[in-house]
Amino acid sequence: MSEQTDAPTQEPAGTMEKPSNPVNEFREFLKNYNVVGMAIGIVMGAAVTKLVNSIVQSLVMPLINLLIPSDHWEKAGWVLRKAVMDVADPEKVLRPEVKILYGDMLSTGIDFIIIAILVFMFAKYVLREEKVAKK
Repeated sequence: MSEQTDAPTQEPAGTMEKPSNPVNEFREFLKNYNVVGMAIGIVMGAAVTKLVNSIVQSLVMPLINLLIPSDHWEKAGWVLRKAVMDVADPEKVLRPEVKILYGDMLSTGIDFIIIAILVFMFAKYVLREEKVAKK
């Protein structure tokens, strides 16, 4: 019969990891996964979105409104089915109107194009600066 001992096994000195501090672990996590850089990118993206929306609404859309006769072209669309109203109460809608909003899609497309151009210009500038710094 073999004897079983309840004594803990001894590991060679220096091989056991010291219990680490949770704050240090979190700091290492932030460094290793570039979380701070990603957070800065998200905040900057939100700020750029606000700026681009302001440019589109304040500068681009008034110019488009000059070219298109309707003031509310963003609400323009093709009606597929007209709304059905209650005969007794004309304010009550029995079936809502079904409409394809091409004006809204055009507005969103303009926003996308402006954002894409700004991101392209920013990326081109940043990459050019990196090339100059490497030389």
